[in-house]
Amino acid sequence: MRKTVNFRVSLFIAVGIILGIFSFYELLFGDFYFVLVSAVMLLACGTVFAFLHSKAYRVFAVILVFLLLGFGVAQLSYNNLTPDEAFGERVELRGRVAYYCDGSDGFYRFYLEDCTDADGRNYRGRTKIGVFYDGDISVGDNVSVTGELYSVYPIQAENKTYLLRDRIRYEMLSATVTSVSAGKMNVGESVRAYIRRTVQDYMPICSEIGYSLLTGDRSYLPSNVEYYFTQAGIIHLLAVSGLHVGFIVALLCFAFKRFRLRPVVEWALVTVPLIFYAYVCNFTPSVVRAVIMVCCGYCARTAYGRYDLLTSLSWAVAVILVLSPFSLFDVGFQLSALSVFGIAALYSQADRFLRRRRIPSFARYIVNSLTLSASCSLSTVFTVAVNFGKIPTLGVLVNLVAIPIVTFAFVVGLVGLLPWVFHYVLYSADMVLTGLYSLSVAVGELPFSSVTAFATALCVIVATIWCFIAGGYVNLGKIGKVIAHSLCFAAMAACVCASFVKYAPNNQAYVCYGYDDCIVTVTSTDGDMVIVGEFNDAYAAAEASDYARKYKVKSCVLYFTDYKSCKLSNLQMFLDCLPIDKAYVLDSSYNAQADEFMKDNGITVVRQAKNTVSGGVITTRSLYNGVLAGVTVTCGELDVALIYGDSAFAADLVSVVDYADVYALADADYVESEAAHTTLSRYQTSRVHNYGANKYGNFTIEQKGGTIKLRFR
Repeated sequence: MRKTVNFRVSLFIAVGIILGIFSFYELLFGDFYFVLVSAVMLLACGTVFAFLHSKAYRVFAVILVFLLLGFGVAQLSYNNLTPDEAFGERVELRGRVAYYCDGSDGFYRFYLEDCTDADGRNYRGRTKIGVFYDGDISVGDNVSVTGELYSVYPIQAENKTYLLRDRIRYEMLSATVTSVSAGKMNVGESVRAYIRRTVQDYMPICSEIGYSLLTGDRSYLPSNVEYYFTQAGIIHLLAVSGLHVGFIVALLCFAFKRFRLRPVVEWALVTVPLIFYAYVCNFTPSVVRAVIMVCCGYCARTAYGRYDLLTSLSWAVAVILVLSPFSLFDVGFQLSALSVFGIAALYSQADRFLRRRRIPSFARYIVNSLTLSASCSLSTVFTVAVNFGKIPTLGVLVNLVAIPIVTFAFVVGLVGLLPWVFHYVLYSADMVLTGLYSLSVAVGELPFSSVTAFATALCVIVATIWCFIAGGYVNLGKIGKVIAHSLCFAAMAACVCASFVKYAPNNQAYVCYGYDDCIVTVTSTDGDMVIVGEFNDAYAAAEASDYARKYKVKSCVLYFTDYKSCKLSNLQMFLDCLPIDKAYVLDSSYNAQADEFMKDNGITVVRQAKNTVSGGVITTRSLYNGVLAGVTVTCGELDVALIYGDSAFAADLVSVVDYADVYALADADYVESEAAHTTLSRYQTSRVHNYGANKYGNFTIEQKGGTIKLRFR
């Protein structure tokens, strides 16, 4: 009797670990139901199949066991991530400069590792520092800096996975350099420095692109290059992944082919340079996944004489998530794993179909390339929509041209890193990458190069299951296939429609923090919305606009607290999703560009007098103390105060507006007050009733039954 689903133990292990990690994450933020429902359903299904003497119970048993494993490793990893907390105390740290050091305009950005303070206390992980310094600082140097030290928290309601990748546990503000002594780079840093120097010397036009292509490090990549590559749908080509590892494996296998080595010997010779390359690339999840897959492939060839892409991918995902559980939330890891899954599920089916057709060689190459690109795009389309809110419409076609160019540039780049005359071949790589950048600019400037699209995580799950069925991994007859695809189509249609459904708003507020701005969004049950902020921080604007678009809003009013510093690109985010008909300027600054922008979009700009109230259902009052000191927003019984200035300044203002339910501190980290005020700030402090966005994420404040509730989701 034919099995419905073949028992791939690696696949169900990976699924169990993913469920376990996600269960821990949900439980961390108070969602007990996901954990309970998942465990009960798996246990119930396994019991039913065992009672029916069906071997299918093994699937649920494996998933349940590894769910517990995933939950356990996530718990251990989270406990290890929580540092010895620092709450803004001024300390002197001495450590070694690691990873990224850029001294443009005298401003250095770098990570300090192996840190100790004046008392001999050691700090785990790295400390992120930005500082003006008129001397030279290089990677490997030993540096002493003084400043305010804060803990950072990678795992939040909105995860900051780059902190995980770079092992950052602290951030120092208002830093000053007290001493610098020459140090020594490690092997990986020396190799990266050599690559950077070489591409700068021999790739005068696209050295940043070349460096990013070879190492996966986009720290030096100009923002305009990153923007156009993203718009064109080819930014993934600059992240070291399976594509790059595949190039290296192909080169090595080509070199070893004539020797006709046994698979185990060939595996050993290929693995060593791959591990070294992963080390140079800082062991990013995507390159680790690719290296593990290569190892799994050789193991399969050695043991079984064949290679199963889905099994290798499953083992790679399982190993990575056991070693680094929260890589699950890394966008690069998700895109990398799902792209390979798309190749295993969709491209393999299309390739088998095409092999049965008589197609000329050149046409077959074009069709295969298009199919490969389409498979990767289809398998990741909803993940892209969830994480970026946009989908590149021409990505499939652009990749047809981009992948051969990048293949050539990467191979030539590796050859060009060899000494002496080999360096000169980098000029050819520079030329083709210049052409690729020009193509990305031409595509990126088209009005239809990308479309705004929103999706939920459930869309990703349904799409993955659908790809699994379409890839032939579920053994169904003709009627079964029709039913399965119909159900997947219906589920996907329901999920897509649900992502566009807008909810009726409550009397509630949403406070989000960026590095340069704090934006407060307040809604009423009548469908009114008020948004208050400086509008100069892209992250804060993106978070606030994503929140705002979920609700049925009849009218929206913007309040500017620093009109001259607002950025038009941030304002456009709100215009794309909200019916904005009026804007108030609360401070005394001017902005001619913003005035013209508002006029072009039919928005009336009003200058509000000091210490006055405006609005209807939602009222807003400016608070002046020589300068604009704060803003209070009232909706029903909910009062939120946005307060500017340092801690002493904020404390004076809190005593004036002591009726507010919540105080959002734009600049201060805390307020000195005898009363138990609930305060929100950019950084967590040790004071009672103070919540820091760097630990909890963004805040939702709502009024229910006369009680003010604070949530982090």
